[in-house]
Amino acid sequence: MPVLFTPNVPQGPQKISGTQNTILNNFQAIDELVSVNHVSFNTASDFGKHKWASFPVQGAAPALIVGECGIYNKANTDSTKNELHIQKQNFAGTVDIPFTAAKMGSATPFGCKLGWSYLPSGLLIKWGSKTTPTTSTLVPVTVDCGGPNFTEVFQVLVTGRSNAINPFTACLTAAAVAPTGNFTVKTSSAGADRVVSYLVIGV
Repeated sequence: MPVLFTPNVPQGPQKISGTQNTILNNFQAIDELVSVNHVSFNTASDFGKHKWASFPVQGAAPALIVGECGIYNKANTDSTKNELHIQKQNFAGTVDIPFTAAKMGSATPFGCKLGWSYLPSGLLIKWGSKTTPTTSTLVPVTVDCGGPNFTEVFQVLVTGRSNAINPFTACLTAAAVAPTGNFTVKTSSAGADRVVSYLVIGV
């Protein structure tokens, strides 16, 4: 149990001798407070530096002063985990970005061959692969990859992947659009061994 800090001690009429224990306890409380995430007072090396930063869970985004940026810990509905969020300014005002949220929070690496992730800037990326049984194939990005919807899609990168005996080319015939990120890919040939890998970038 931490020592509690007693404010406003000593008062004018109080004697130092009568408040000595309270003052000593206050110094101990300050040391305990600083030592939670910082190198302690009496450590010569790295004095005054952070050891780490820990963030208690918040029930809602904080209301920061306009123009300030902040980092906080809050549950994320897409990853179903507590995530670090950055509150920052953009063209529209204040935005909150869950910059540690990704499919990797709730799935094994093997289960993330199709997945999604936020980047600290606010970019949302989704990746995956799709077999092309016909030469024109719809790729249902949000269904396959999961995660939050796109507000805007900036770019789709597509690469054809096959064995050396049956090479083929792949290109977009219908651009990805928000909110799904779905797109249509055209391939020069089709078959069970024709697979396209893709990366969709947006917000």
